[in-house]
Amino acid sequence: MKTTRIFQALSLTSFGLAAYNTLKNNQTRRIKEELELERLKNLELQDKYDKIANKKIEDLELTKESNKSLVENIQNIINSKDGSSGSNSLIGNNFIDSINQFLSTLNFEQTLAILHISGSIFILISLYSILLIFLGENFIKFFNLEEKYPKIANFINIRRKFQKYYISFNIIIIVFILLTIIYINFSLLLTPSY
Repeated sequence: MKTTRIFQALSLTSFGLAAYNTLKNNQTRRIKEELELERLKNLELQDKYDKIANKKIEDLELTKESNKSLVENIQNIINSKDGSSGSNSLIGNNFIDSINQFLSTLNFEQTLAILHISGSIFILISLYSILLIFLGENFIKFFNLEEKYPKIANFINIRRKFQKYYISFNIIIIVFILLTIIYINFSLLLTPSY
């Protein structure tokens, strides 16, 4: 009877230990599986990170090359202008071709920036011109130049007629440039990005 109790105790102990070990092994196996899943996710994230980092490095290299060619083109334009004669080359096809060549080396964002900058500069210059027209008119009225110098009264009247055209022309061009910029910005916003 003692031996049966010993075997009973041994079998109960071994059952308890086996159950405990089975639960622990099951928990350990589940933790190992979770760790393996996390390791695979980590490897996948690391792979994605490496691809993004490589893409950024490639983008930086492309930007560096683009900037290098941009600087070379600007230097070529400056050098070609140094050797040219007079203001005729600024208006001629050579200058327009140089600008076209320069713009063709830019990426989309740089071209868009040039568009906005040149439009803004033109608007500022036009506003400056309109401001000078009004200041000149105030100057004439303040110093009463028409009455003091009747000989230049005709010139002042002709100046006023032309100023109306200058103001109208500048306002029309400003509105046209602003509408063009607004149209381009809206078309970019409404274009789906991929």
